[in-house]
Amino acid sequence: MHTFQKILISLKTRMSDVVDDFENHEALAAVAIEEIENIGRNSRVQLNRVRNRIEDLEKKIEERKLGAEKWSERAVRLEATDLESALNCVKRMKEVQKEIEILERQHLETIAQEKNISADLARIAEQIEALKTRRENLISRQNRAQAAGKTGSDRPNPAGDAKAIFERWESRVIGDEFEIPVDGPNDAFAERFENEEHEADLKATLASLVEKSRKS
Repeated sequence: MHTFQKILISLKTRMSDVVDDFENHEALAAVAIEEIENIGRNSRVQLNRVRNRIEDLEKKIEERKLGAEKWSERAVRLEATDLESALNCVKRMKEVQKEIEILERQHLETIAQEKNISADLARIAEQIEALKTRRENLISRQNRAQAAGKTGSDRPNPAGDAKAIFERWESRVIGDEFEIPVDGPNDAFAERFENEEHEADLKATLASLVEKSRKS
């Protein structure tokens, strides 16, 4: 099973202690990040085992190659004096060469496994940093919205993966942000001119009315 599929399955189990509080997005997000971090730790342990396996295979391959070379040398040395023994040496050499082929295939497969695990670890590390950054951003935005007096009462359904948790949380915070009253800039200097211009406009209108009254 792929690493990230394991994350989603395990995440559903790990969220059981907090899922009753649907509005506790921060706790759900923390559980999601913790689960991914656990997967990362397990993957690093697996990576170390795989690397040890690679070293072990490389040693065995080198030993078998030296053994095949010795059997080859023995066969050549005995060919003129003891043909039967020389042929047995060749037989042993071929058996060792087959072992080498099997070990080399295992070596290539293990190297491929190491690359896959390393790639998974890189993606996990990137995902963890992205989720932590997003969590801190949402906490900041949520605190600002709540400081403005908006407390929201919606109760979304719990999700089964980290992405859904953050999407619901962000939607909630965006809704809170729309409730924050936005005050215009307090510019006393500009306000003074606006008041003067308004008063001048009133005076002009009054003068116009007076002028029309006199003409009538």
